[in-house]
Amino acid sequence: MCSATNVMASPASTFEILGAQRADWCSARKRRDATALYTLLRSGWPRPHCWLALAFLSVITEILCVASSQMTSCSEMEDQCAASQMQEFEFLQSMYSPAELSFSHTGGDSMLQPSGITLKLNVEGESVNVEIRVPKFYPYADAPAALVRAEDGTFDCDAMNSELRKWISEQQLGVPLIAEIASWLLENCVRYRKTGKDCSAQQTSSSLTATYSRYFILSHHLYSSTKRSDILTTARKLHLTGFSTPGKPAVIVVEGETNAYVLHADTDKKFMDFREIVPSGGGNAMSDVKQLLSERELGDKFDMLYNM
Repeated sequence: MCSATNVMASPASTFEILGAQRADWCSARKRRDATALYTLLRSGWPRPHCWLALAFLSVITEILCVASSQMTSCSEMEDQCAASQMQEFEFLQSMYSPAELSFSHTGGDSMLQPSGITLKLNVEGESVNVEIRVPKFYPYADAPAALVRAEDGTFDCDAMNSELRKWISEQQLGVPLIAEIASWLLENCVRYRKTGKDCSAQQTSSSLTATYSRYFILSHHLYSSTKRSDILTTARKLHLTGFSTPGKPAVIVVEGETNAYVLHADTDKKFMDFREIVPSGGGNAMSDVKQLLSERELGDKFDMLYNM
């Protein structure tokens, strides 16, 4: 039988014993030394097929020992990280008011260790928010991830976030970084402030979004092919929608974006493009205009156009 003591011995000693005994066995077989072979068998040395089983069990024992050691080490690191995080959280709470500092928890369970932090910073009178994700093994094995958001488009957040990620990746693990991230932002935010021209352009663009004006124009006539072409070209260039009719009288209905200071009739666009309506049966396009306006729920504007 295979000895249990041999199986549970340390991997190194087991392999040394097995190696020496196997060498003796092979040497005795080579010399055809029956006495030596008999002595080995009497001493309890396992037969060749048992040697393979013992070697396999020794390898399994070593793997289990390594896995157990790693699990213990991982659990210890997790405890160390949790303790370090709690100390840093308490330090941050002493630095910032509840209005400036908030915590988020996985699954919304406040009983768990916080997995994220939101800091509301004031940079030269502007509000800057930074959201920080705190990994389980921060700060010893993983670095935090930060995302900066600024209100009113005052700062170039894309460039700032890119530079902040680079800075975090260059920092040494094992030390608290959250307060350092806040300090970095306070020192460097100014470099990413947009110029007055950029901010003005962005605010103007924002104020114009989804704000439209619609105009109904009755022209005495519109025959010139050049003028008709200019109307279509200009409408497409300025992203205007609506329609126009050639002939006498001529009707032009146009809608498009406008600023907040221009009175507008409606904020819902009725036309998807701008086109010219050519009379289908000769004469003028009144019947076509009436039908089109009715389809766009603007039928009440027909009389207004042709009674001008």
